[in-house]
Amino acid sequence: MITQLASRSRYGLLVAVASLVVASGPAAAETIRDALSAAYNTNPDIGAQRARLRQADEGVAQALSNWRPTIRFTAEYGRSWFKNNTTLLQWQRLKTYGGQFQVVQPIFRGGRTVAETRAAEQDVLAERAVLRSAEQQILLDAATAYADVVTAGALVGLRANNVRVLREDLTSSTARFRVGELTRTDVSQAEARLAGAQSDLIAAEAELAVVRANYLRIVGVPPGTLTDPTVIGVLPKTEEEAIVIAGERNPAVQAALFRELASRHRVDLAIGELLPTVSIIGSSSKLWDSNIEGDQSRRHEIVGQLTVPIYQGGAEHSRVREAKQIVGQRRLELDSRRREAIETATRVWQRLEAQKARVVSINAQIKASSLALEGVRQEALVGTRRDLALPVQLYDEEEYYKANKGRWIGLGPSIDK
Repeated sequence: MITQLASRSRYGLLVAVASLVVASGPAAAETIRDALSAAYNTNPDIGAQRARLRQADEGVAQALSNWRPTIRFTAEYGRSWFKNNTTLLQWQRLKTYGGQFQVVQPIFRGGRTVAETRAAEQDVLAERAVLRSAEQQILLDAATAYADVVTAGALVGLRANNVRVLREDLTSSTARFRVGELTRTDVSQAEARLAGAQSDLIAAEAELAVVRANYLRIVGVPPGTLTDPTVIGVLPKTEEEAIVIAGERNPAVQAALFRELASRHRVDLAIGELLPTVSIIGSSSKLWDSNIEGDQSRRHEIVGQLTVPIYQGGAEHSRVREAKQIVGQRRLELDSRRREAIETATRVWQRLEAQKARVVSINAQIKASSLALEGVRQEALVGTRRDLALPVQLYDEEEYYKANKGRWIGLGPSIDK
């Protein structure tokens, strides 16, 4: 019974550590804070998500670069042949080389730079929320792994103690069998109980090895001597408060919200392809002809350029329609994430309340089982159940004995009585 209760109490232990938050601490995982800190600092899944966030950060830099000028240098070298129809010049071969600098400063891109920058900023906020979600999941996994190791270790200790007690019981039963107090069946039952307990101990040791390996995978260091975990942080006071927090602050909900906002800006980005663009272009070039000494040409210019798209095949219109459909998709995804968060908060809150009641019930069972165990031990010592206080007339073991031990004659009562 005690080993079963210890197994059941694991669920209450997991509920207790579910609200843990990260705290700073050394890398050696000896306490729950150390385990969470090690997981936060070394878990590769968190590291990968941080790299993904840095990729999103670069999207903002790339969008802002559209405000800046582009500078190009072009070099030329080659040969050309031409023929003049006059009698003075026949086939001529020219060897030319030169270079050109060009600077293009965009002035107006149809609003695409602003839209792209705002969309990239929303992408960054979405990835930050995804990172928080990943961190929360890893910390929960680390807390669960910590509780699993503590629980599995305690279960190994309980089952080892059970083996010790049953081995002593077998020794006692064997001794009592030799003096005639027990039968061979009683001894066989004691042997079976011991064999079962030893099998349970082997299974518990195997489970401990498994959860220790899982702890190493998540936390990054093997578990040492772990202390009992404690609750860090404060849970919501009511179910309604938990639902409100989940609907507004859940990282999955926040990520969906920012993605929906980014999709709206990308509609403006697609529309910008239909609008005119304005740029200022400056260039400077120089060209030499090696066949004629001193033959060279220079050119410097600065112009304003207006480009008005008339028709580009219709693809730009399709991209606008596509962007609008993505907005609708992101809006529905936001609603779905919010519903999921509320459902999860409700389900977890109800489980928390159930586990609290379960812990109270389990403690009562442990107390009752302890009393029953003590009673059975006393019965094994005195061989009776006189302390049960049942509402019956106790059988007088001495009455018949005393009435008949000295009787000289008499057949006794009828066998039907």
